Amino acid sequence: MSDLSNPLTQVVVGQAQPAVTVNNLVDALSPAAIFGQNDLTTSGLTWGYYGGRYRGIAIAHGTIALPASEASVYIVAAKATGVVSQSTSITNWNDATNYDRLYLATTGASTITDWDDYREVVSSAGAGVATINEEQIQDIVAALLTAGTNVTLNYNDGDSPATLVINATASGGGILPPTQEEIEDICASLITAGTNITKQYNDGDSPATLVLSATSGGSLTHFTESVNTSAPNASVPVVQLLATNAATDVDIALTPKGAGALIWEIPDNTTTGGNKRGTGALDLQSGTRSNANQVASGIESALVGGSSGRASGTRAVVIGGNTNNATGDDAGIFAGGSNTASQTQAAILGGSAGTASGISAVVLGGTTNTASATDSLAHGTQSTADAAYSRSAGFGGRTRGVIGADAWGGGFFNNEGDYQRRQFVLRQRTTDATATALTTNGSAAAATNQVNIPSGAACFITGHAIVTQPATGDTATWTFNACANNIGGTTALVGAATVTAGPASAGAATWTLGITADDTNDAFRFTGTGEAAHTLAWVVYVVSAEAGPI
Repeated sequence: MSDLSNPLTQVVVGQAQPAVTVNNLVDALSPAAIFGQNDLTTSGLTWGYYGGRYRGIAIAHGTIALPASEASVYIVAAKATGVVSQSTSITNWNDATNYDRLYLATTGASTITDWDDYREVVSSAGAGVATINEEQIQDIVAALLTAGTNVTLNYNDGDSPATLVINATASGGGILPPTQEEIEDICASLITAGTNITKQYNDGDSPATLVLSATSGGSLTHFTESVNTSAPNASVPVVQLLATNAATDVDIALTPKGAGALIWEIPDNTTTGGNKRGTGALDLQSGTRSNANQVASGIESALVGGSSGRASGTRAVVIGGNTNNATGDDAGIFAGGSNTASQTQAAILGGSAGTASGISAVVLGGTTNTASATDSLAHGTQSTADAAYSRSAGFGGRTRGVIGADAWGGGFFNNEGDYQRRQFVLRQRTTDATATALTTNGSAAAATNQVNIPSGAACFITGHAIVTQPATGDTATWTFNACANNIGGTTALVGAATVTAGPASAGAATWTLGITADDTNDAFRFTGTGEAAHTLAWVVYVVSAEAGPI
């Protein structure tokens, strides 16, 4: 005992048979030895322990085997049976309801190298540090509350679980609602500052203010946040994240994880947030949308600024503007409105209602222009480039499906193209004296590679022609003009074509240029007649003035 006056029998120096006194004292203290380590039976990896009476159960001396080479071996006693067990798992060690902790041991390959004594609750009646049960906790909580002015306390310990009711009453016994001040104080008391969070409650404000702030441990390490409400930011404040790295110049990267997209809004499949974005897409469209699909839904596509834009092709790009749709792979639209780039690598630069539907086709600004063929180009107003490598511009120009044609419209009477000029470059290579058709792509004559004339239209042409033999340098040239019309599908020259020979070499005296009407293809037919066993290169430059159909 720790009292000055010890009631236990003392061992006196020089007394007879001191072992008897010591044994009596040990026997009196034996309840504290329950489950204590027994050095006589502990050997190698065998753990020996003393028995006794535990929670009314007679426990015999015993041993258990411990596993080798473990940093933590948890030895416990089952409260219900007193059975001693060990585990390298901490599950039973932490189960205070069903187990009492005994020892925490460390083992080597063949011996027990260390142990710590954790016995606390070892009496037959559970004396020592007792477990607090639910009933005791309920009573403690109820005891902490005291009724006061306008507050009644009703604790019913007979319920299961017990019930605790707190009522606010007026002086006359009626229900008194809490005041705003009381509500504010209650709310503040329910919130407790925690790790990396500070709490600041100013009860003197009206209404009171409650501020929770993240401290240094929970804030961003490389940024400083701030807000600016000074003019011109009084109405719309500016919140800033400032990079705080010690370097003079610091880049900032916002990097999605894996194949995620970098987006402005959270997708919700409505016009508010739009549909899900494409893999690796960049969607920074800040304006509104009229359809949920107006997002960067293509793989690695990009949508920056503007409103109601759509980049659905793989790697398609829309920058700014309104209601622009880049649906082709690698297509792009830059500003403007209501434009559509629907084919691979098609592009539109500004303007409105433009359509780039050919591969690598381009529309340059303007209004209602169409580039519908491969590598075609349209600009101006209501211009159409509908053949490969063609270009259409001005007001209402149409290339009329001729490969490589260049059209310029000067307005129109009733239909685009009925008031325009076109330019063509025809070519061919001959090796004999046979009249051979010259076309814009060097292939056989067709309506798509000659100076064609639509039904109901008339066309006047003028131009220059040259033929040369690269091996000898012999050359011939001509200037020409001709007129033809297409009446109800019948195409014929108006009068005769005029072909005037220009400068020529003596060796080119037999080479001739012909111009006729090709009624089959409704076009002017240019032919070059060379010389046997001579390889000649023919080039014809044609400018047409076209009227109709109206």
